[in-house]
Amino acid sequence: MKTKEDSLAYVDMVKNLHKQNPEEERYFNLLMEYYTRSDDQKAMAAWAEEETSINPENKMAWALTGQVHMNAREWDAAVEAYKKAIEIDPAFIQCVFNAGVCLNGKAIDLKDQLADKNTGGLTKANADKVKAILHDARQYLEQAKELDPDREKVNWAYPLYQIYYSIGDKAKSDEMEKLVNAGN
Repeated sequence: MKTKEDSLAYVDMVKNLHKQNPEEERYFNLLMEYYTRSDDQKAMAAWAEEETSINPENKMAWALTGQVHMNAREWDAAVEAYKKAIEIDPAFIQCVFNAGVCLNGKAIDLKDQLADKNTGGLTKANADKVKAILHDARQYLEQAKELDPDREKVNWAYPLYQIYYSIGDKAKSDEMEKLVNAGN
């Protein structure tokens, strides 16, 4: 049975190996796996921040930073981190998809925040604010669809359906609904 001390010793050892051999992806991947499995968001955030400051061209460190912020529902910070990963690798499908999902989450949260407490409705101005974010989300999810048309890496169909439905694009919403229902 592993103790916390054993885990910390392991992390320190792998971190040292990673510092000595930064080009060796195996050590980075072992650390990423450890932090992901440990579910210690604070430690993972600190490590991801350390990694991006050491190597700002490490797309995986930016993806991890995005994941930490996404898990905390810090939508803007998550999207910024995913954008940095996408700048490094424009075909990084998971980050393209996650940026869209985060913007969709941001729009949903904003809608809930702005909704009339009695009716749940939005004023035209507030609905336009939500739709602007949804249009940004749509761009990322359509890009994910383009990069992964068969949904082998990410399942973009349902979030894209939600967005088309929310912005009132009936034709595309119906098309996505068929795709979503075909997958069930």
